[in-house]
Amino acid sequence: MGLPLLVSLNKHYECVGYDISKNRINELKKHEDSTNTFKKSELKNILFTSNLSDLKAYNTFIVTVPTPVKTNNKPDLTYLMNACIEISKVIKVNDLIVFESTYAPFTTKTICIKMIEKKSKIKSDNFYFGYSPERLNPGDKTKDLKQLTKIIASETAIGIKSMKEIYSKICKKIYVVKNIEVAESAKIIENIQRDINIAYFNNLTEIFTKLNIDSSEIFKAAATKWNFINMKPGLVGGHCIPVDPYYFHDLLIKKKIKSNFLISGRKINENFKYFVIKKIKKFIKSNFKKKNIKIIFLGLAYKPNVPDFRNSKAIEIYEYFKKINKDVKAYDPYLKKNNRQYLTEKEYQKYSKKADLIIKLVNHNYFNNKKFNNILSINRLLS
Repeated sequence: MGLPLLVSLNKHYECVGYDISKNRINELKKHEDSTNTFKKSELKNILFTSNLSDLKAYNTFIVTVPTPVKTNNKPDLTYLMNACIEISKVIKVNDLIVFESTYAPFTTKTICIKMIEKKSKIKSDNFYFGYSPERLNPGDKTKDLKQLTKIIASETAIGIKSMKEIYSKICKKIYVVKNIEVAESAKIIENIQRDINIAYFNNLTEIFTKLNIDSSEIFKAAATKWNFINMKPGLVGGHCIPVDPYYFHDLLIKKKIKSNFLISGRKINENFKYFVIKKIKKFIKSNFKKKNIKIIFLGLAYKPNVPDFRNSKAIEIYEYFKKINKDVKAYDPYLKKNNRQYLTEKEYQKYSKKADLIIKLVNHNYFNNKKFNNILSINRLLS
């Protein structure tokens, strides 16, 4: 999320992009973007560094680090804490810090700012800070920064003024909220709402499958009503929707607030991969006499048209079948060429001629050509 923000702001301000990953910085210095979001020409005239001392000349710091969960689904604030420690080494009086990472309410003030105060020895009264949740939708060019309403929050009028001046240069509309906790909460419930809605459709798909009624036809019919929220069932992965409910749930546990409904949708979506696996196995049993058939899975990213594989349920489905059948392979055009665990496109063309079944798990636009015709789509299996 940091790079699109940097590219946009660099058109209006003197900016620098900082990352502790030297590999990432080196590729960006060569005007190469492994996420395939920007062309070389768009990365020219932008400074990139992994040298912390290069940041001392700047007075505004925007934090866009990931906030994942641990294996036990507890919040992992390691990246956020490290970012705060780094900032504390270069921050000066009257500087501004804006957090865009997603986390539970109260985190900015009770964890981030306290950490920066402790490490920098500068009281928060002597610098400005705020929160502005990121809202970009990777792979969707219709939802870029120019189209977004940007929520901003700060504890001071000067903080609000500075943030408004910065973000108004690149965003369609600025929406100022009462305090930082409101901004933090708004962001986290946006993703929780989507998680719950998808879970509802996933659960309905499971139910109507057992009733032997075509769920896709049901959803089409229901969508003819003006206020029906029309969504599609599917695998839920990535770095936001499968993560944010756990951050909020962890806060509620600490505050001793009960909310069984909040996390129920997460459980449905987490287990939906088993429903998909069962459907694939049923299809194989109905269409093939031999037990171990040659299968290729297409698309392993967490969503279409992005090179992001974090929390990908498509990968988990592939790995399940790989464990029980050595003739299972996978191809995704967004995977790095040196990843030998998966097929290259050349290898795919070779193996696809011998494959008994090719299943498209993720519908990348890349697959919409003759080379990928006559392939079983996961959407067809779920209807």
